Amino acid sequence: MEDLFSTVAIIIYAIIVSLIMSELSKRFGGRQRIVEIQRFVNETNKQYFQAGRAGDEKKLAELDEKMKEFPKLMAESFVLQIKNLLIILPIFFIAIWSVKELFPSFLIELPVQLPVPRFRENMLFEMKNTFGAYGWFIISLAVFGGLTQYMLSFIDKRAATAKQKTQKEQMQKEQQGERQDNNNNGPHNKKI
Repeated sequence: MEDLFSTVAIIIYAIIVSLIMSELSKRFGGRQRIVEIQRFVNETNKQYFQAGRAGDEKKLAELDEKMKEFPKLMAESFVLQIKNLLIILPIFFIAIWSVKELFPSFLIELPVQLPVPRFRENMLFEMKNTFGAYGWFIISLAVFGGLTQYMLSFIDKRAATAKQKTQKEQMQKEQQGERQDNNNNGPHNKKI
């Protein structure tokens, strides 16, 4: 029973650490700006190739000007990613240390073998199916933390889509209201 409790506790701890790292990355690591830079670069490249296929010299010249910003944007993205790493790594190492301290005798045997990095005896990886608290935390962080991040991303996208839809509906209602006002105040409705 203790093993099951420890296993679940490490999974929950990995999810919590993943959420903390994600939130700190979002608030202080400039993750949104990195996404904006990637979108800008991808969209500009896409437009450039389309203009090249179409032979649109004017559009190509315009996009060449935009592409001159790429080195500056890539440098900004690199700095933001390093900043992100500097925020996340200390949390990661503290979490690993605390898992080792909280569950010193934890062992779990998985039904499948997983590749584990090994940098001795001329091997890069070895296959293992038994892990201690440290290994189980890393696996849990990768699997369950990744799933949690995916679900949060999905929820954020749905919320953004719903917000855009609401804004679009409001704009349509406002436009319909303006049309009705214009129709009511038109020349055929004037009182003499």
